[in-house]
Amino acid sequence: MTGETGASRAGGEPASEHRRIWLLTSAMAGAAVLIAAPGLLRDPASGLPDLAWLALVPVFALAEVVVIHHPTKRTAHGHSLREVPAVLGLTFLDPPQYVTAYVAGAVLGLVVAGRLRGSRLAYNGALLAVEAALGAVTYQALLQGGDPLSFRGWLAVLVAVLVADLGAAAAVTLTFRLTDGAVGREARELGLRWAVVAAFVSTCVALLVATLVQVRPASLPLLGVVIVLLVPAYRVYASLARGHARTQLLYRFVDRTSSAVPADDVRSTNRYSSWVRACPRARDT
Repeated sequence: MTGETGASRAGGEPASEHRRIWLLTSAMAGAAVLIAAPGLLRDPASGLPDLAWLALVPVFALAEVVVIHHPTKRTAHGHSLREVPAVLGLTFLDPPQYVTAYVAGAVLGLVVAGRLRGSRLAYNGALLAVEAALGAVTYQALLQGGDPLSFRGWLAVLVAVLVADLGAAAAVTLTFRLTDGAVGREARELGLRWAVVAAFVSTCVALLVATLVQVRPASLPLLGVVIVLLVPAYRVYASLARGHARTQLLYRFVDRTSSAVPADDVRSTNRYSSWVRACPRARDT
């Protein structure tokens, strides 16, 4: 007991951060329950799994495994294709079913592929629950019993996905602040722009899938080819963005070096800068 007390005192800051993370995890889980519970209380049978629920759970898990990392100047932002099963779930499942399928499938992917355990798994599970609950409530509020495949249904899906992503971004930002982390404003803006664009594209593709499921299911394999190609397309874009970010860092370093050296050495620094711009291999280092 003495050894544990001494260790906790010596590492008081990490222990405090750990407690704050658990408090935030509990708060997010409670918020998700408060948001999703009214719909389940009105119709308890709507939360029972069915064939559509069983079909979408592994799709949520697979979407959580396929992550595209978009680099910025100092960090990187991950984006999954979770919008595809999310749109299908909002279209074909009741809100309580959607929330449970969203959380169960994504957590399954994190456990099996991401190998998350303990507090990290609990935190991500609570974050996913908040996303799912916000998306379901927003979608139902905007759709109001209308046709999911109408223009109003499309708009409801897009807004629901955006609200869920913004809620998740706010929770992650709060997590950084609670753990004394720092994310620059520029990095947040770049990450948010990337997330919005990627979510919009993925949502539009998912709406096409939902439409074909109801109108012409035999055409789904054709769209499946597009979805499969969407992942490498995202990764090619991320690779180009990574090279651009490295080049910007190198240019910034050269500019700062030029302003820090004596006037007599500026000419040699400028020659080095010109050489770097002309040499692709140097830009990638």
